[in-house]
Amino acid sequence: MRAQRWGVHALALVLFFMGAAREGELAASRTLGWLLATGVVISAVLALRTHRRAPSA
Repeated sequence: MRAQRWGVHALALVLFFMGAAREGELAASRTLGWLLATGVVISAVLALRTHRRAPSA
């Protein structure tokens, strides 16, 4: 279930990023695509840092 969820999220990211940042005709849609990609990268880095600091049970 977890792998499926990650796959769906990754696919959604690729589709939205390619649709907005790469293929977007308007400057606003390109900006939103790049902001989406930046937000995902920042979130992933923060999640990895938090995961490493969490005490193991």
